[in-house]
Amino acid sequence: MDTSVSSVWAVTFEVSDSLTASLSSAFGINQGYIPDGHDGANHFALSAGIEYAVTQSFAITAYTTYSWAIDSDSDFAGDDQLEDFFLAGVALKWSF
Repeated sequence: MDTSVSSVWAVTFEVSDSLTASLSSAFGINQGYIPDGHDGANHFALSAGIEYAVTQSFAITAYTTYSWAIDSDSDFAGDDQLEDFFLAGVALKWSF
């Protein structure tokens, strides 16, 4: 069976009525999901974010994540893109 497993831990803090902060982590395992990649643990990531509610239906979110590759093996073509990386972004959220 080809599977990909991810375990996520997250916690959210209400800083004020309109500001929320969150911390999370993720751990990923590959078991044939990427057929030409190694099987087993392949990444661990930590994330932090904040969300500011401008109105009841509109919010702005900013986040950052750093992901560490685990057991990247250059003998597997599928592991070519398995590397440490940093990402950040801003999002607009509209609820209706």
